Amino acid sequence: MSWLKNRRPKRNLARLVSVDPTQRVAAAQVLGELGNRRAVGSLVEALSDPEQCVRASAATALKRINDTTVIRPLVRALNDVSVEVRRASAEALATLGGEGAVEELIGLLDDVDESVRLLHHDAAGK
Repeated sequence: MSWLKNRRPKRNLARLVSVDPTQRVAAAQVLGELGNRRAVGSLVEALSDPEQCVRASAATALKRINDTTVIRPLVRALNDVSVEVRRASAEALATLGGEGAVEELIGLLDDVDESVRLLHHDAAGK
């Protein structure tokens, strides 16, 4: 993935608000791979995107950037209607850790989706 290092964060921040959801997903993925903390605010906004694939990609990107300031927005995303978004947000919280994240992950025990519930057990093992 060395080609990602050549991507400009500004260009991908612009793509994150494209009318094309595939462009928004790709931008979130690249921004996550770049690990640029300047993208955090835009990725947090993308957690509210109308498309679930964009919201899930944003959560995954935030996990890769590894900035604990995003715990609160990721906690809110645990209530998303999309299983994919809840799972990506839970994975991000499990990676980021911290007291607030662990407390919220306990709530996953009641999720309707088994794969999301299992993330609690994964996080508890860390």
